[in-house]
Amino acid sequence: MQKLAPSLVFIACAIALGAFLPAPEARAESSQALRETGLRVLGATRGYAVAALWLRAGDAYKRGDFFEAEAMYSLIRELQPRNPAVFSYLSWNEAYNIPGNFPERERKLPWLERGLATIHEGQKALPRDAGLRMEEWHFIFNRTRDFPLEVLRLELKHWREREPKWALIVDDLLLCRGKLSDENRRALDKFSDEAVLPVELPQLVEEFTRLSSADQAKILDANFDEKTEPALAEQFDVVARQQLQAFMPLSVEVKAILALANWARLHLMAQAARPAIEFMPRGLSADGAVLNSYKYAQLNLPPELAEVFTPVYKAGVKAAYKSGLELARSAYGEEGAQQFAQHQRENFADLPGWLN
Repeated sequence: MQKLAPSLVFIACAIALGAFLPAPEARAESSQALRETGLRVLGATRGYAVAALWLRAGDAYKRGDFFEAEAMYSLIRELQPRNPAVFSYLSWNEAYNIPGNFPERERKLPWLERGLATIHEGQKALPRDAGLRMEEWHFIFNRTRDFPLEVLRLELKHWREREPKWALIVDDLLLCRGKLSDENRRALDKFSDEAVLPVELPQLVEEFTRLSSADQAKILDANFDEKTEPALAEQFDVVARQQLQAFMPLSVEVKAILALANWARLHLMAQAARPAIEFMPRGLSADGAVLNSYKYAQLNLPPELAEVFTPVYKAGVKAAYKSGLELARSAYGEEGAQQFAQHQRENFADLPGWLN
């Protein structure tokens, strides 16, 4: 019991901080004063309290008690507002773990919004942290798989001023969704339940349309037999077939919305990660994420928008390629830089001349 006593004291001190944290309706001035008072009470014990809270949060996470983990991460955020890991763990819990407990889409969405708000709060507190930029990149990529239009709507208020042209298109996209018939709206939601938006959507649909009518019917057959159709199975793997089976039967209106939403999320992913290549420390994966996002944004770009966005993407690719080369060279020497360059030349084979 004596060994446990210090830990229990520090946990008690940390939890006691909750008494100083304001209720949601408290005034902002009082909120800040109460927070500062609570932190002063902890004094030199703050480090021990934080360590105890991290242990308790980790234990709650392992048990699957994500709501307790949420409470612990929130307390840690008050104690360590300059630690990017706090925002990362908290946002992951809010945007992935907790909504996974709810089968209904409408119950998941408020938690997605909280997770995204935590990421933006972290970016505001730590404006030059590359990891928090990549957290937003991952959030957009992962959550738009299940909630393509909802995530774009949530991001609008954060990006409207920085990306006004993109925002106008997303506004129109959401307006188009609102004008869908009930049947088409249900079909749109059903697609998100059955499949995800592939970054190679235009190429996948183009390859499908080149097939004969008989082969198209085979691909769309839920009972497709890989053994009897090895050539088709090699050209369209099980994931590609699932995506086509969910996408191709949709109405023209729903297909158009999903295709434009796919471009809109890829554009936003590129812009969200773009600042990371100017920050240190960062991993080379950040430069790669920016390059891939611009590449697929271009490949999914509607032709009528090319004049506006293609120059932006070309400039972004050149900047990310240059920064990636410099980082690879400094971290892995000339050989590492050459490997990075070769990989990107292969990666951008569909867009010749973009790396020059």
